[in-house]
Amino acid sequence: MKTKLIVIIYLISNSLALFAQNKNHQVANSITRNMVIYQVLNKFSTTVPVFFMIPGWSVFGNIEITHIPVFVDEAYYTNVDINNKTNAIHKELFDAFKGDFFPAIPIDKQMEVRVLDRGRLLYRLRFFNRGDSLELNQVSGNNQSEKLFFIHDGELLGINQSGKDWFSKQRTTSLGDTLRIQTKYNSKKRQEEKTEIRYLDGKPTSIHTFLSKNNKSFKLKTVETYHYLEGRLASIETSNSNGKQIDTTFFMHTYDGKLTMLRKHKEDKLLISLEYRYNEDGMIEHKYVTTDKISYDVKYQNKNKNLSSFTINNLYQNSYSEFMFDLAISNQLSRIQYDKVLYSHPVMLDSETILFIYNQDNNIESIRIIDQKGIITKQIQFEYAFFNL
Repeated sequence: MKTKLIVIIYLISNSLALFAQNKNHQVANSITRNMVIYQVLNKFSTTVPVFFMIPGWSVFGNIEITHIPVFVDEAYYTNVDINNKTNAIHKELFDAFKGDFFPAIPIDKQMEVRVLDRGRLLYRLRFFNRGDSLELNQVSGNNQSEKLFFIHDGELLGINQSGKDWFSKQRTTSLGDTLRIQTKYNSKKRQEEKTEIRYLDGKPTSIHTFLSKNNKSFKLKTVETYHYLEGRLASIETSNSNGKQIDTTFFMHTYDGKLTMLRKHKEDKLLISLEYRYNEDGMIEHKYVTTDKISYDVKYQNKNKNLSSFTINNLYQNSYSEFMFDLAISNQLSRIQYDKVLYSHPVMLDSETILFIYNQDNNIESIRIIDQKGIITKQIQFEYAFFNL
């Protein structure tokens, strides 16, 4: 498993307001939020890939669940072909959006949510509260695939995933305050991975990753060493099992600790550069992205300390993409307006409106996608059922 960086998790933490929830429900909403948004952008389908950003999975908050990684850190840019405009837009929208679709998860009942497209079952979500733990089960409409998330005390401690002829599992275990161990097994690859994360005074100092295939003994793959300056992360050096340095990531921060620059090098080659600028309220207002594959920038507009819109420039040679957000009285996301516009003159190449409707509990009830001609091209329904535990 490729480890992910903690430093960007909270960059846009003040974007869209969250309902008061217990920690387990916050984790569950982080999972389902990215699932729904991903499928909105992809017009929904019978497949159910899940991406999420979870504070509490090791110290990094991100982990790849499926084969299409979308993350909030440098691993996304170096591991995904973001020459693909759709991938880049997904990644930036996931970064920006923080609203909840299921703020009301009952403590004393099992809640099942059936997600339907014109009567066709896309998938089911089941929320089980068990004492101080929560299980979230996602089952595809055709019952061919399933994911089960184990959440305890605000941390994602495990994931089971299964298909027709394969399964995988991931677990994390804390050993005191100085060591955390993550394991991952995939039956199709017959490969197991173990990651040991060591801490000092609550901060990671090193990460050792080991691999085992076909039940053979574990062998060291990589070592990541963390360096700090005045208590802030300054660099991460990655070496192979022989101690040869593979790459180095450098970080710079503002005086109050906000990340302003991340640059990752492999020998003399720049793999990724991220730069951030903030407004007087401490919210991000500009991000610059450069890799060996693509270069673009994102401009953010904020209103009342909430993200109101962002524009992605230079993803294409002659156009830019803009996403505008509207909030309901309840502070939940009510609309996303997506426009693609020519640089040379204000010609709208494409436009789409996504409406979010909620029930009396403020849980998502339906999503409508409307094209630039005003035609509803997709309407997704969320049906709820409750069962005694």
